[in-house]
Amino acid sequence: SDITVPAYTRTIGGVARSYMTTPLFCPATGHWDLPIKFSWGDGSTETVVVPEPCSAPRAAKPRRHR
Repeated sequence: SDITVPAYTRTIGGVARSYMTTPLFCPATGHWDLPIKFSWGDGSTETVVVPEPCSAPRAAKPRRHR
């Protein structure tokens, strides 16, 4: 299966809100795990976890002591 979901925003009180937002920081794994729940016509459900790539934080440079 392949699914594409267009960007969806809604303006509330003059502020644009997104349907889905990402966390502020990317984990060291370099991806967020996004669970997507599917509901089927027979009443069953299925959850698939999709790894969404992000920019991992750079390692801090060691400080030089003088």
